[in-house]
Amino acid sequence: MRAVGAAGVLTSGEVTDETEYQLSQPIRAAVSESQGVMYVADFKNDRVLVVSLASMSVQCVLTAGTMRRPYRICMDDNGLLYVGSWETGQVLVYNIC
Repeated sequence: MRAVGAAGVLTSGEVTDETEYQLSQPIRAAVSESQGVMYVADFKNDRVLVVSLASMSVQCVLTAGTMRRPYRICMDDNGLLYVGSWETGQVLVYNIC
């Protein structure tokens, strides 16, 4: 699974310490059955968690320096994940494929 860091760089790896990933006002979710994951907008923690549907464990975290209060989240048919940021009014686009 890939994650986008603060610099917008794709990295790979699996999250192993799930105690760090307690949700604080999860507000929306999007599911990709083809990828077997659910994306959860964690509003007060300024991030999107990527959760495996098979194990229900966090696989990675999407963050960006401009992501402040992710509010809306959806995927398109091309595998792009759109995250609306409440505080900045921006829509961040992640290429998840």
